[in-house]
Amino acid sequence: MRKQVLAFLSLACFTLLFVGCAKEKSFETGFGPSDGSLQSESSGDCLPKNVVGIYEATVALTADNYIEVDVEVTTPGSYTIVTDTVNGFSFKAQGYFTEAGINTVKLLSNGTPQTKAISNFTVRYKDTECNIAVSVLPEGASGPAAFDLVGAPNACADAIVDGVYGLGIALNNSNTVTLKVNVTAIGVYDITTTTTNGITFKGTGALIDPGPTTITLNGSGTPVAVGAFDIPIAGPNSCTFGVTVVGPAEYTFDCNSIVVNGVYAANTQLGSANTIKITVNATTVGPYSITTNTADGMSFSGSGQISAIGANDITLNGTGKPATAGNKTITITGVNGETCTGDIVVSGPPVINWKFKIGTKEYQGSTYYTDYQTTSVGGFTFAHFEYIGNNTAGGESIRIDITDGNGTINNNEEYKTNVATGNLATFMYLIDEPDANYVADFSVTGSNMTIKVTSHNTTTKTIKGTFSGTAKDDDGNNVVITNGEFEGVYP
Repeated sequence: MRKQVLAFLSLACFTLLFVGCAKEKSFETGFGPSDGSLQSESSGDCLPKNVVGIYEATVALTADNYIEVDVEVTTPGSYTIVTDTVNGFSFKAQGYFTEAGINTVKLLSNGTPQTKAISNFTVRYKDTECNIAVSVLPEGASGPAAFDLVGAPNACADAIVDGVYGLGIALNNSNTVTLKVNVTAIGVYDITTTTTNGITFKGTGALIDPGPTTITLNGSGTPVAVGAFDIPIAGPNSCTFGVTVVGPAEYTFDCNSIVVNGVYAANTQLGSANTIKITVNATTVGPYSITTNTADGMSFSGSGQISAIGANDITLNGTGKPATAGNKTITITGVNGETCTGDIVVSGPPVINWKFKIGTKEYQGSTYYTDYQTTSVGGFTFAHFEYIGNNTAGGESIRIDITDGNGTINNNEEYKTNVATGNLATFMYLIDEPDANYVADFSVTGSNMTIKVTSHNTTTKTIKGTFSGTAKDDDGNNVVITNGEFEGVYP
């Protein structure tokens, strides 16, 4: 009996050692830790300052209560973003960044606000932090607020309009207006402007004290004309504020500057690495929108603001997937119809080393990393095979670990995810969607998958296998996986 216990502990520790160490690997599919920084204003306030839901003292928070922050990701991978606990509640987010650049993250709430207050939170990610304030209403005060817009019914007094407004450029988190109000009864506000020139401003939140204060509305939509426009608040309690929409930047292309980035393969979805960079020589500043034709199923586009006269580098992001291999000609079209052309070399379709189905949807991809080790622990010898693969669609990754307590992995042996001794296995699939990571191992109650090694050729160092069964998503729901196959060549 004592030997069985020792064997169990040794095998469990050995398995956790492998899985724990492997989780420290950092690579582009997101298994390793991410890196980057929280985005904030000069004041230290988080960007965007989005607080969603109604916060009332003594009322437990739900999934409708959350905050949003922006992170500039330099290294894709796993992340944890947390706040401190203030006034009885806090916020937290965990997940995977699959692309570099600006990512907006939703932090879900936890807890129950205790008292009426403006609760100031510090948001932390890696070694960066920013601040966000959440207004908590008194108990029983979650009804509509009563207030007057300062300046009504004429121009909104001292309205502060932030952001750049360009013809044909969609508004983003930087496009806001801050208005002065005089609160006569505390409660919840919901303010929307009349849609003017294709854009709208909206804001919701809590007004917790009577008297003068400010509220911020967030813009959305796309301006359809150039000029100065008065935007009225919808409803009887109305004032107006001005937004000036500027025309497109004037520039010429430097066609010799075109640089094509990324790898292109037939029948493979373009990802964040697939971009085209081109230099433009600006004669006037303003917004720009540059697109390409669609060549064999792929195209590129980019928009933004040119803020300086002279040479500016513009990056166009790719979408779609090429259907066939060969040289593809992309035509870039800019202001006043000016064009440049560039060639993209598309290779043949990628080798498919793994695949499986969930329902009728098939997932597939190629090998990223493999490893095979034999290790002795406490007088026992264990064999371990680790397989990691990328999805050809990008942004998704598979991982399979099998551990053999008899010291060797043989043909036709089966490995189970719901056991912690003998032939055991773990399965993970990471996908860039909320609550969509699929996991099966002996620590996940209800998961039950079987991984079978159909062939282990020690000469070519190739292991082939099949897998199927039930994994669990992040919410504990069953995910039935069928028709799984993999093939890996280890070093």
